[in-house]
Amino acid sequence: MSETKQWRVIPAVIMTAVMSFGGILVETSMNVTFPLLMSQFNLLASQVQWVTTAYLLAVSIVVPSFAYLVRNFSIRNLFITANLLFLSGLVIDSFAQSFIILLLGRILQGFATGLALPLMFHIILTKVHQDKRGLMMGVGSMTTSFAPAIGPTYGGILTEMLDWHAIFWLLLPLLVLSLAGGLWAIPQEPVGRGEVFNGPAFIGLAAFLVTSLLAIEQNLWYQWMLAFLAAFAFYQSNRNNPLINLNLFSKGHYLVFLWGALTYQALLLGMSFIIPNYLQLGRGLSTTQAGNFMFLGPIVLSLVLPLAGRLYDSLGPKKPILAGLTLSLFALLIFVIYYHQLPIWSLLVVHVMMMLGIALSLSNIMTHSYGQIEDNLEADANTLMNLGQQYMGAISTALVSKLLSLGISQNPEFGAVLGAGWGIILMFLLVLSAYILIIIVFRSNTI
Repeated sequence: MSETKQWRVIPAVIMTAVMSFGGILVETSMNVTFPLLMSQFNLLASQVQWVTTAYLLAVSIVVPSFAYLVRNFSIRNLFITANLLFLSGLVIDSFAQSFIILLLGRILQGFATGLALPLMFHIILTKVHQDKRGLMMGVGSMTTSFAPAIGPTYGGILTEMLDWHAIFWLLLPLLVLSLAGGLWAIPQEPVGRGEVFNGPAFIGLAAFLVTSLLAIEQNLWYQWMLAFLAAFAFYQSNRNNPLINLNLFSKGHYLVFLWGALTYQALLLGMSFIIPNYLQLGRGLSTTQAGNFMFLGPIVLSLVLPLAGRLYDSLGPKKPILAGLTLSLFALLIFVIYYHQLPIWSLLVVHVMMMLGIALSLSNIMTHSYGQIEDNLEADANTLMNLGQQYMGAISTALVSKLLSLGISQNPEFGAVLGAGWGIILMFLLVLSAYILIIIVFRSNTI
């Protein structure tokens, strides 16, 4: 492998983001194929959603180890590992003929993204000067947020013209390009090794993530008990040799902005599940039509994110964050009241409005959250942010899919409309909670 001795920061950020882009692209591409997969593999909506949930859960499991990994292994080696894992997952899914094999490939892609996503933000936080962070956070977020723009269209067209397997094998050249570009942009740097990895804490946290998600989805008492025991085991094991520095939970302002970022992640993934399935099952649109509907909103998101970062650098956090939250909340309110009555073009306008609001505030909420803590906690805060976002995305997908399945089971004819409405209400309440808390923080010096 070729060696480079100097950092090329922007290419390094972009090449690392390509893996997150690939994971999100597949995720949003597969969302429009769920009705087809339900028919092909004889699955319920609450079962097929594991194509997304298993990926997000895999990301969540790997992310907590990032702070340890980045202190003990070079960024270059972590990048190579993530890329090879992702390529392996793509190859497996390119030939998958069963639902279990499909999930296996998605899990490997999740492990890769669990390394790549915090790696991208680590490069931004450690290699970019503070007065340019807002812009670069916007660039990094833009790279990954562009995937939802083309994902549904990409998935819909390929599924109708070829087969859903093409969603995976057509990504292989992009990942090879990412690997080559990363090797050119990321130098090999010496790292200090010898730190002991806290395996028991890692296992306890992974067990908590899995059992709690199953408990939320299936609501069985013994699963809740197992989740509680796993959380206790993690807490005890984490005390002496922290996998994640839990002192972050004493930082009230940081927690509020963390919650804001998590609710937006829930909104993005929840609506990316609700809308394509509602349009196909409730409005009778084809896979390609549902995919095309999802195209414009994320394009707006991708284009506005760098501008939002510049607004943060020039105006400060308050104006862009509150403007974005207000706009996205207003769009969600329109969805809640009128989603089943509005024509498709009106739904599209409201969806674009929601995505514009997210673009103005999401990366700025993330950037501002890091400003609420000491510099020595940034690696742990980065880990917690990425862990929380993926886990929240998994919870959101599991809940809205369950609501959709519940609606269909209660009313086979109009159940998709009913279940989608319940999911949209849940998204509205989550964003409203973040809006209220962030306003309180901006209006006071203490929590």
